[in-house]
Amino acid sequence: MLRRNFVPFLRFRIDCIRIFVSKSTSSNECADTSLKETLKRPPNSFILFSQDVYEELKREHPDLKRPQLMSLMATKYKKLSESEKERYKNMSKSLRAKFEVEKGPVLRKLGGPTRKRSATPYGLFWKDLFATGQLPRESISKLMAREVQQKWMNLKDDEKSKYFEMAQEDRDKHRAQKEAVFAKAESHKVKKPRNAFTLFVVDLNEAAQADIKGNMVTLASCLWKEMSSEAKGKYIKLAAEERERYKLQLLRNKET
Repeated sequence: MLRRNFVPFLRFRIDCIRIFVSKSTSSNECADTSLKETLKRPPNSFILFSQDVYEELKREHPDLKRPQLMSLMATKYKKLSESEKERYKNMSKSLRAKFEVEKGPVLRKLGGPTRKRSATPYGLFWKDLFATGQLPRESISKLMAREVQQKWMNLKDDEKSKYFEMAQEDRDKHRAQKEAVFAKAESHKVKKPRNAFTLFVVDLNEAAQADIKGNMVTLASCLWKEMSSEAKGKYIKLAAEERERYKLQLLRNKET
């Protein structure tokens, strides 16, 4: 009974965290924003409802803290009529369908997996039953699912080992594909160019090599003020070159 009550509560807490994290996310995004937005999982019906009523509840109850607002939103959602709940569920289904359509091409473009998780031995056993025609691909009843589970439990260790080996191979392949996706996504991030003074501080740090103790930036600021325009010109030129490289990299990322 405790487990049965705990799982919905845990899901509710996760949904609420996702709501407030999305509210507090900064608007400053890096160069791969479109990629992140495309791969962002769609909200469920409760989150969509919460996004609609959050601001209104906040205005009506300015003294309430976040946990109390969460509880109030959950109570309001439970009291919705079936037709209202169905509207949010349909919105969620529509967003999920769009997500599935857009996710595949993006991941394929990056050379990554189109599946969220790798296969499990038990899942591969099910797949084998479908492939050999021992199970219909539609209308799987609870009784049939229990029968499959019993078949799996009755398999000998040497019969199960085949599925465990296949699962390990799939896990390794899936991990390699995910690492390739992350590596390519990281390569799309463009480091912002440094200004002339920052380049001077870096140069000064390398020249000092820990011989100078204290605040290096303060020292650099004093030296920078006393420098001639000709001496500063070297760093101004380097900063301009970095800006040009930055612009070119952004253009390359858009093309790819």
